[in-house]
Amino acid sequence: MDDSVIIDQVKPSLFQRLEFVLETIDREDTEVMAFFMELGRILREATTESELLEFVVTLSTTAFRGFSFSENTIQAIDRLLIEAEEISAVFAASFDNKH
Repeated sequence: MDDSVIIDQVKPSLFQRLEFVLETIDREDTEVMAFFMELGRILREATTESELLEFVVTLSTTAFRGFSFSENTIQAIDRLLIEAEEISAVFAASFDNKH
């Protein structure tokens, strides 16, 4: 299966999880909002494996940015990160099988 087809299939689920994260964060925290909105832009524009992996890598830096989150937001971010990491593992396995 073509990578772009896979990307088109996984993006809606990632968007859904990202939207849930956005619903749980404090809208007045402009730095946090800007970070997650940027993640949305990266995901929306992703058409290649490397662009989708940029989303995963950027998302994985969330814990190191010094943001404060509610327990609900932490759980929502964790679910998004788990799904994103599972998708990147599929791409890595696909790459290994090609080489």
